[in-house]
Amino acid sequence: MKKGIIVSLVIIALIVGFAGGYFSQPLIQRSQTNTIDNITITKKLPENFLASINIGTPIEYVKEKFGNHNTYYVDGVAHLVYRFENLDIEIISKDEKWIDAIVLTLNSLEKQYPLYPLYESGSHNNFVLGRLKFKDLYRELDEFKMDISSKNCFIYTDEYFGNPGKYYHYRFANYMGVGCEFKRTTDWHHEGAKKLKGDFLNEIVNYVFITHNSKDLE
Repeated sequence: MKKGIIVSLVIIALIVGFAGGYFSQPLIQRSQTNTIDNITITKKLPENFLASINIGTPIEYVKEKFGNHNTYYVDGVAHLVYRFENLDIEIISKDEKWIDAIVLTLNSLEKQYPLYPLYESGSHNNFVLGRLKFKDLYRELDEFKMDISSKNCFIYTDEYFGNPGKYYHYRFANYMGVGCEFKRTTDWHHEGAKKLKGDFLNEIVNYVFITHNSKDLE
């Protein structure tokens, strides 16, 4: 009897330990790792999406507007994943009442999507997913980082925009992983997980994480 209890406790401990390690990964790695193949691809997302749905928008409004989606949780935080013809969207909510962050990901080299309100600002006309390159962000080389997991690979940099970007924090990334057919256009290699070498400044941005709180990017 005691032996059976001990074995059960060991199994439970292993399961909890695995789940704890998996869900404690940085959001930049966890995003888009859940399957989205079972989501019905709906109509093309309008270019003015970020004008009507933004940080602080009620989650119920999003559900009513877009309908079919998958939901998964990371440390109690809800992630609502939607798939459209032109890109995938991940809505993140800590209380399942209001939007805390938005993730937009292109799933093909043939697609583009303007990043409003940055795109409509006079000096930011290159802010289009699928067109924007890292070199257009005018960042120092050491401001770019890389994160790699078994399912995802990101090269990314963070930027804060005041009035032109509604005072939000943006993570711009070249993403390869689950649900994304994007292929890198230049040769590069890395040393460790954080140091990059090669001509990666010509990589195209196909992923953006938008939040009001910079801590969400940590």
